[in-house]
Amino acid sequence: MLSSKPSHPVAAGTSQVASRSSGKQGERRVRLLLLAGLVISLAVYWFVIGAPRWRARRLAQMNTADLTRACSQHDLAACTLLGNRLIRARQAERAVAPLKECLNAIQAGSVHASTAEKAQVLGVLGLALALSNQVPESASYFRPAIYQDFNCAPAHLAFAFWLNSNNAYAIALKELDTTLTLDPDNDLAWFLRAHIYNNNKEPEKARDAAQKAIALNPSFPNSWQELGDAFGYSGRYEECLPYYQQELKLDPDSPTAQADVARALALAAKDEAQYQEAVQRITDVLNRNIVEAGPGYTLLGQLHLRFGRYKEARAALEKSLKLDDTVPEVYYSLSQALRLTGDIKGAEKATAQYKEMERNFREARTLQKQLSEHPDDPDLHLALAKKWEHYKSWSNALREYQATLTLRPQDRVARARAAALARYSSQIREPVAKNFAMARLLNANAAIILSPNQGRAPALMAPSAAQP
Repeated sequence: MLSSKPSHPVAAGTSQVASRSSGKQGERRVRLLLLAGLVISLAVYWFVIGAPRWRARRLAQMNTADLTRACSQHDLAACTLLGNRLIRARQAERAVAPLKECLNAIQAGSVHASTAEKAQVLGVLGLALALSNQVPESASYFRPAIYQDFNCAPAHLAFAFWLNSNNAYAIALKELDTTLTLDPDNDLAWFLRAHIYNNNKEPEKARDAAQKAIALNPSFPNSWQELGDAFGYSGRYEECLPYYQQELKLDPDSPTAQADVARALALAAKDEAQYQEAVQRITDVLNRNIVEAGPGYTLLGQLHLRFGRYKEARAALEKSLKLDDTVPEVYYSLSQALRLTGDIKGAEKATAQYKEMERNFREARTLQKQLSEHPDDPDLHLALAKKWEHYKSWSNALREYQATLTLRPQDRVARARAAALARYSSQIREPVAKNFAMARLLNANAAIILSPNQGRAPALMAPSAAQP
């Protein structure tokens, strides 16, 4: 039988040594490859994530002066951070010039910027302009920003402010939805949302939005004002007062905050101390022309009336009527003050005036409703024109007289009154809605003018001549 021959011991040892040496070299290569991969990964992380984060943290630690210097050197990140910081500090107008300079450098090609970076500069600039009472100009910046990068939250917010200024509240709310999807912690977006809900008479939603804005930025007084308005517009004056007081604490020089506190105190005063403070605050804002004198004296008169100061109430209410005699509520309050001071005849006269004005209001609303159903009836237009003259709303009266003439060109009354109103248009100041009755009439009239039925009567549109 054949048997296998054993290998030489020296050759076997040499083979084992070579095998171990080759294994060590393989392990060394693996370690080197792993180390190289780790170095490359760290380098990529640093350049892609680490360096931008470190730089962003360094910029965030800079004060405004250092950021301004960095922005002057066309540092894009510094420019957008500076703009956002000044906007949050309610100094948006200071952000406009450096952002424009930075944008000019990008457009001139002296600074390289990605599409997203350029959109950020455009968006923040548009927002700064919108908050600096330059809303029309802001559109030139936020529109291209949204076109270049739809995820640019400042541009959507600027668009929402622009829409709000044009009374397009429903679309503005949609833009705010987009803004808050991109940037849920944007306190300005929550503030504007609260403002729009207050305008739309949705106090519950306004309160929720204002509270979120305050949670994000409790130092912004306008958010406190919106929270106060959300309670005040619902007649909850005691609840709105602390929020207006906080608004005033944050911005002591604000005429709006001073007027808010004075009004809330006048409506919520429960004791003598609050009464005295309310009188002092209302008198102060009246003397400084912070509020319209007519409504201010009305509020003061009603406050005196509630606390039994009938002579003071009478004096304040009579001053109010000298400034504006179109407010039915003033005559009602005056009749009470006159009766309680012993002037029975005066009280009866004021009561009769109040009843007449209420009757005029009901008749005007009936005419508006009838006109919405029969827009081609010249008698209705003529009757409504006379009602507008009673309320001293000259532009509405002129429009109705012109509508009458379009439907009945030979109407002598309409022709004479339209000519008189047009002739003296430059000398007559249009009153604003200072009471609920007037506001409801004006809102109803606007709805009629915008009604599709009105397309059949071209003269119902606002006259081309200067309105009185």
